[in-house]
Amino acid sequence: MNEKESTIVAEKREIRYNSEYEIPERVLDALKRGPVDKKNLPIMSRSVDVQRINVENGAMAVDFSQEYLTDDQNQNMLATYAVAKSLCQIDGINTVKVTAEGRDIIAPDGRSIDALADADINLESDVDTSESKDVVLYFADSSGKSLVREQRTIRITDKQPLEQYIVNELIKGPESKELSAVLTSDSGLISAETNDGTCFVNFKANFVDKNTGSEDQERLAVYAVVNALTELENVRSVQFLVEGKRVDAFGTMSLSEVFRRNEDIIAK
Repeated sequence: MNEKESTIVAEKREIRYNSEYEIPERVLDALKRGPVDKKNLPIMSRSVDVQRINVENGAMAVDFSQEYLTDDQNQNMLATYAVAKSLCQIDGINTVKVTAEGRDIIAPDGRSIDALADADINLESDVDTSESKDVVLYFADSSGKSLVREQRTIRITDKQPLEQYIVNELIKGPESKELSAVLTSDSGLISAETNDGTCFVNFKANFVDKNTGSEDQERLAVYAVVNALTELENVRSVQFLVEGKRVDAFGTMSLSEVFRRNEDIIAK
């Protein structure tokens, strides 16, 4: 972190490994060794042990020993941001959840720090342009046939469109335990941007295979994205793309058309 202990800063580091499975542990070893630039401060003690690393569908969970925690909740939060930001640079890792002795890390405002994506964390150069934004998202209800509204506050910068933040929040899944995710955690988003009222949402090639299987699943995946984005005043419709191209086959649906908001699929 920086010398003011107010944010995290980036340092490039070469990581040596024999197998790709070693990469997360090698990254954490580099973080524990501390910064090369003497102006920066270490984000965790060298005495911290990594107790567990699990990866499932692009979501990584890292559990540290008790030594990870200090008496300063702000420092604990910055350490967690540094760990998540670093590990999200690994190919295939979309989010990182950090715990200590199996317990959530608590931020200075009292909230538990949930799984973090790379875009959730601003480096020092981003701080002046970041702000909080309330967004409306949609997730599956217990029946798996309808969408339920969920509002959350996220941190955004001017480095990517708000639309992209919203789709990434959908990929992260719901905060409420009563709701279910509508997109798999490894649904790779390339971009989301709006032109003349239509938001073009461009996914990686795995999007179709990962999010199809039943008619209900496919409808909820599509309209969760559409309804969340059309909550924005500048978005009237959504066009799905895969690797920059329109695709016909999405299970029982076609993604070639432009989709408009669907109020009927929202649970009453």
